[in-house]
Amino acid sequence: MRAESFLPAMGFLAIVVAACGGTQPAEPRPPAGSSGAPTGAVAGPAPTPAALGVPAASVSPPSGKLTTPGPSALACQNDIPCMTHRCNLQVGRCAFPCESDSDCLPGNYCYKGPLPACLPRPTPP
Repeated sequence: MRAESFLPAMGFLAIVVAACGGTQPAEPRPPAGSSGAPTGAVAGPAPTPAALGVPAASVSPPSGKLTTPGPSALACQNDIPCMTHRCNLQVGRCAFPCESDSDCLPGNYCYKGPLPACLPRPTPP
């Protein structure tokens, strides 16, 4: 590998590692002689996503029949992993590639190019 291509590749790798959070620290080990069981107060039930300010995962109702997903469609149980597409709950996969605007989440439209995909609607100037 030439030096001119090595440095940019290493820079790209450093950015990717930094964006992914780098290395995770190891879990702390209990002190020698202890059973590892926590001492002190017992934690209560975990907070709900609504209590943390995170919107609940939802599946918005489609305005029409959804497309039968293609082989590259992601598995889903709600719209979140589908990004701009809807989740076709009948088959458990995202409606990708789209065939009409009803396959897309509100605010998106079905771009019918070489690879049909739901894209954000442009805002008027």
